[in-house]
Amino acid sequence: MFVKYDVLSKKWGKYDFKLDSIYYQNHQKVYRISFEEKKYNGYIDCFAKGFKILKINYDTTNFSTNPFGKYIKTNVSILLNYFNGNVFLTSMTSAHSFEKNYHVNSIEIMSQKFNEFKINSDEYWGISTISRKPYFLYSPNEWQRLKFENDLEIDVIKRDLAPKTTLGIQYLNNSGKWFLSYR
Repeated sequence: MFVKYDVLSKKWGKYDFKLDSIYYQNHQKVYRISFEEKKYNGYIDCFAKGFKILKINYDTTNFSTNPFGKYIKTNVSILLNYFNGNVFLTSMTSAHSFEKNYHVNSIEIMSQKFNEFKINSDEYWGISTISRKPYFLYSPNEWQRLKFENDLEIDVIKRDLAPKTTLGIQYLNNSGKWFLSYR
């Protein structure tokens, strides 16, 4: 996604790039290249030899958020690593603060599967879409039938997430909505 549609793509924006600094990692020269565009700014660390990207860190105002139905300011950090010339995600973190809520979403790959995991284009886009803004169906009857136990902090959760309407009403109001339906 980063290569096709964001900072490394030629067709999705006009970015200003400049060499920010040079440092060494394991005796290899690394360039820190800063970039800026109206909705994105940050840096890319890449090896001087071969330009393989090690790390991408950026702030964006173009991060969609499910609970608020808005694009908000978010910091994203992506670490990559290489095996047999192929790039793999090592870890990724996004963090944002909005209306007295602070949210961090982090993934760290503990063990990389190389040959067993293959997805086709439709599966890729399905995973990508759901990861950005999930589609869900909420049925109060099904919830009661499954007899979920309330979280011990349910009163705090209700107060924080449902100041004007109950969580049940919010779920019903958003049930069946799809990705970017608030545009």
